[in-house]
Amino acid sequence: MVTNKALLKREEKKKDVQFAKDIKVRDGMKCCINNADCKGILNTHHLFPRERRNTRHNELNAITLCLLHHKFSLKISPHKNAAEFFIWLRLNRPEQWRFLQEHSKH
Repeated sequence: MVTNKALLKREEKKKDVQFAKDIKVRDGMKCCINNADCKGILNTHHLFPRERRNTRHNELNAITLCLLHHKFSLKISPHKNAAEFFIWLRLNRPEQWRFLQEHSKH
């Protein structure tokens, strides 16, 4: 027997998958940092964690990054070098930078 909770979780997963696809298409199916270091599959990175329900599927809360820039680069990565990533975001994605600032106040 499928519970209501299981159905809701399945629907949320479908929304997450479609959201990630939409962000990749928006970003031209390439890493937004787009430098010679790019490596690996494309990931959709959330500026605010996905667990934050009010921003989870907001397109300004997401950016396409290659696996290297998403998780592993010591030069620029939201997970390994957040300071450099946020400097890059402020300079290259001002609309998303403003979104981040506005929603950090909540």
